[in-house]
Amino acid sequence: MTQVELIAGLKTFRMPVAHNDFKETPALPYIILREAGARGWGSDERNEIRQANWLVEIYTVKKDLQAQGKVEAWLNDQGIEWTMTFDDLIESEGLYLTAYFFETTNKIRRA
Repeated sequence: MTQVELIAGLKTFRMPVAHNDFKETPALPYIILREAGARGWGSDERNEIRQANWLVEIYTVKKDLQAQGKVEAWLNDQGIEWTMTFDDLIESEGLYLTAYFFETTNKIRRA
């Protein structure tokens, strides 16, 4: 699954979605998608595969089990194995953050 496909899927939750950050922070709730690393490999001196590590961060006013359930169900439907890496109140910011980590693997397309 590509970054474009990930963002399109996350937008189905009817929350603002951004890659890394927003120019102007929207009202809660919102989602941020972060690429947390990647690697390429292949054969015959050409990279043919790209594996990317992703974080999906859900920011809400309070713990939102419904939003978490939607994200988890969507990841499951895509066949993506995930790990919830953070789920807590950030008191200094006055918001609740739930974060999911997962990997995607794609063939590198050549023109």
